[in-house]
Amino acid sequence: MVKGRDGGAKRPGICKALKTDGMWMVVEPTAGETLEDNINPFGRLYYSGSTMN
Repeated sequence: MVKGRDGGAKRPGICKALKTDGMWMVVEPTAGETLEDNINPFGRLYYSGSTMN
């Protein structure tokens, strides 16, 4: 898990650590702890975007 505000600066090292067919999952840092906390317009938008991979 990578924590911090400057995730872009960490990208080169993460890409080197991944296997050729590996994936890097980025998690929305302002997501709520429970499903109920995330049922709002932004939560719906983030969820729909996350399913497009």
